[in-house]
Amino acid sequence: MSRLIWPYYTCTFFRRQSQYGLQSWYRYFIPDSYASVGIWNSRLSNDIFRSISVRDHGLEILRKINSGKIVSPLDYDIFANKLDELDVMSLDFVEEVIMSYMNTQAAVDVRDSTSHAFIRGYLNFREVDRLLKLIESRSKTGIFVDFASAVLMMDVFLRKGEWNSAVAVSWELCLQEYFSLENVKPLVFATSLFSCIKSIENDSFLVKESQPEDDREIEQKLVPYVRNPNYDNFFDIKRPKLKTGYTLLHLSHVLNSRCSLFQTTPVWKSLSKHVDSFRLMMRIFGLALSEQCDKLLVEIRKVDESAIQLGGLDPTVVKKLISIVDTCETRSDDSSLKPGEPQVPSVSDVKSVQNELLVSKLTAIPSYILAYSGRTTMYHTKLF
Repeated sequence: MSRLIWPYYTCTFFRRQSQYGLQSWYRYFIPDSYASVGIWNSRLSNDIFRSISVRDHGLEILRKINSGKIVSPLDYDIFANKLDELDVMSLDFVEEVIMSYMNTQAAVDVRDSTSHAFIRGYLNFREVDRLLKLIESRSKTGIFVDFASAVLMMDVFLRKGEWNSAVAVSWELCLQEYFSLENVKPLVFATSLFSCIKSIENDSFLVKESQPEDDREIEQKLVPYVRNPNYDNFFDIKRPKLKTGYTLLHLSHVLNSRCSLFQTTPVWKSLSKHVDSFRLMMRIFGLALSEQCDKLLVEIRKVDESAIQLGGLDPTVVKKLISIVDTCETRSDDSSLKPGEPQVPSVSDVKSVQNELLVSKLTAIPSYILAYSGRTTMYHTKLF
């Protein structure tokens, strides 16, 4: 697969005034052949699919569930694979089947192919935003992305310019610890990285989701105990900024420990010369976006001692880092971090990073500046 996909991705370096830039050329992210639509549709030629009406099959699943009977994972898988017979107006019915089945004991044996089939079906309906909500409600829907469906979803969001949603798909892979595997797919890495870059470039992570007004009356009750707040700083992350930051940290870890994954790709010849500086910038931006100011300050102070000597940091990059740090949620210096609550930096922590960025020469970091070409079929990105 990588031999098919990676010719679309080339990477070259140039030197200009003691500074390095990294150019990545994208030809519309992934080719249409990646989806293998013909091969995927050919599975429906099996007799077991031909003889079943998806609407009747779905109604039968609901009838069995409501009557307390067992519905096998195979029957549920068949339903997922027959979604193409339905239309967008039937998605409420589809989601009723999904939610109902996830409340049965048989849901623990659902096949991975079932999630993939549901994702393919929703993509075919062009309902990728609705699909993302189902995936983010995985505890209720049981739908998880795999590496192939994640690339397909990110491709759709990237074409639409919905950078936060593209990062959200990559974040789902982070939650599954996909980037800790030994066989991370180079295309998944590249698409995830590009999603983060476009989010940073366009400051899309700063967009706050509108909170619906809560007009409900507060009802007070006496209870035996009050449950303590619980926030694990990983699975509970909702903010696009934090998702972008932690995704970059996961990707930098891949470059740190498994560079061999890219040695068979066309980019490796150029990337291998600057992988250390590239990884460093990914980590610095990752720490800034994830608001880990204490660790970010340590990394910045280590830069001057680094063995990488490629020129100073471009003022544009310094400005970008400062703007990211400025948006950190903070707590007062006299308040302490409480267990079970979001770990936000103190005001003085943020000021320390800002001062360090302003006064430090950062002579060890190469200048990687984001840029976007207005071409319709090719994207030119200078990575940080």
